[in-house]
Amino acid sequence: CIQFCSTFRRGLEGSCVLRAMPLVAVPHIEGISYTHGSYSACSSALAALLLHTNTTKGGPWAVIGRLAPASPDAYDNHPVMAALGHVLEHMALTRQSFFDARLYDICFQTSSSPKPRASLARVGPNPIEWDIYINVSEVGENCDKIRLLNNVSITQGTLLDSFKEALGLNAFSPGRGFTPITWLQQYAQALLCLVDPLAWDEPALAALRKWRKKAVDLSGIPEFLTRVWAALFQEPVGSVFFRVALEVKSRQADVALLARIMTALNSLGLAISSVASSDFAQVAGLEWAVQTVASRATASPVPIQLFNTVGDIFATHPDLAPRTTCFFNAGSLFSISDRAPILKQAVLDRLRVVTADHELRLGLYVQEQSISRSVLIAIIDLYNANRDLFAAGFAYGGINGFIHAAASHPQPEPASEDDGVSLEFEETPSLGVNTMFARKDSGSWLW
Repeated sequence: CIQFCSTFRRGLEGSCVLRAMPLVAVPHIEGISYTHGSYSACSSALAALLLHTNTTKGGPWAVIGRLAPASPDAYDNHPVMAALGHVLEHMALTRQSFFDARLYDICFQTSSSPKPRASLARVGPNPIEWDIYINVSEVGENCDKIRLLNNVSITQGTLLDSFKEALGLNAFSPGRGFTPITWLQQYAQALLCLVDPLAWDEPALAALRKWRKKAVDLSGIPEFLTRVWAALFQEPVGSVFFRVALEVKSRQADVALLARIMTALNSLGLAISSVASSDFAQVAGLEWAVQTVASRATASPVPIQLFNTVGDIFATHPDLAPRTTCFFNAGSLFSISDRAPILKQAVLDRLRVVTADHELRLGLYVQEQSISRSVLIAIIDLYNANRDLFAAGFAYGGINGFIHAAASHPQPEPASEDDGVSLEFEETPSLGVNTMFARKDSGSWLW
């Protein structure tokens, strides 16, 4: 029931109304584990770019306008958002624009002064999250790598998908979303449009041309990724990997299948940083999986148990194995009182006890499109002050130090304080979590 409700709530939260506004400053997050939703929280910045640049006269901006998601509902997991996010991450550090001198001023409020992350250029940007559905019936043990990858769909789930998976049905839909190969191809196109081609060396461009010439020829993908990322972050070729955090939506996929998918992604030049699921049995054991990327051994992925609220951890922690990594929506640690976020101190105190008793590794995420800035600031302050408790990090889907300037949802009636629906970004505080789905088991209900 918890697993079903954690996905079902997204259908009730509504669809984001996209606004063309720059990103505004929030406190710096001291340790992002992965980029939730593939930088979907940069949607207002993309809208601002398309609004302030001419997409009708050809050239790079026309390509970005053509590749960009058609509606805000499609921004999660989208390669254009990921490419824009990676460029904005670099711009937030360097205060420099690549392709167009206006790019920085359009995307950021110029008064904002983000705190630099000195370590970013050494490891590359944070891992990109991919929500994946798998056509399990078409990927037998003997299928080749191309067929395996073509039966993996990177896409945001729908309410119908949640119902199907809850009933034990496969929600994979052919042609919806992106395969890993088509995602990377569109990411590469968007990235080269955002960044001055003169910044790339000729071998990187040659690799891209080879890749585009024959889509099924995968040999150009690893070379392109390693060279592009090395150029963007000014590191030696091969020292920076494209890292991906997988969230498995298909309940029928087992550990063996996920390990095969991970190996196929490694061959494309991708390092898998973590594999998450609301059913931990799907991913348990992947921490022992061996990854080889560009002929180099890299760290094994971290299996993650996903929860909707902190109350779900209280309800299920007796069944969790020691040292399990758990992520939950940080908005459930707060309530709204007098239009301001208030920390539930008793909940936090109990969480610390449960975490210590069961040796859990906790991480936080937020719903960037429905949380308000005041609540996000309170969550970041809490996280930065309690890094020992939240040792697994913060999964944040925006640029570190920034949030989109406006987020709202269509709502005919005024929303209650805790329902996670924001009518106006600044005026209506929103936790970005629907507490109606929290567990009400005896002893765990502290709201």
